[in-house]
Amino acid sequence: MAALLCRYAAWKGEDVSTEQSLEAFADRDAISDYAVSSVQWAVGRGLINGMSETEFAPQATASRAQVAVLLDRFLSE
Repeated sequence: MAALLCRYAAWKGEDVSTEQSLEAFADRDAISDYAVSSVQWAVGRGLINGMSETEFAPQATASRAQVAVLLDRFLSE
């Protein structure tokens, strides 16, 4: 989801260089290599917060509600 939105934002000409540290997430190593910078961008923009303070759950399936919140946050900025 982060990679998709980050690529779309870049296509629209938005600055996608924001990179937030992912050190707080214990499962950060499970984030696919191709998506790390996109996740950093999404976390830095406040689009994605993780499942908890210490868990990102990068391999989990997003629910319809989670996708709706993510898209609402993205479109509201």
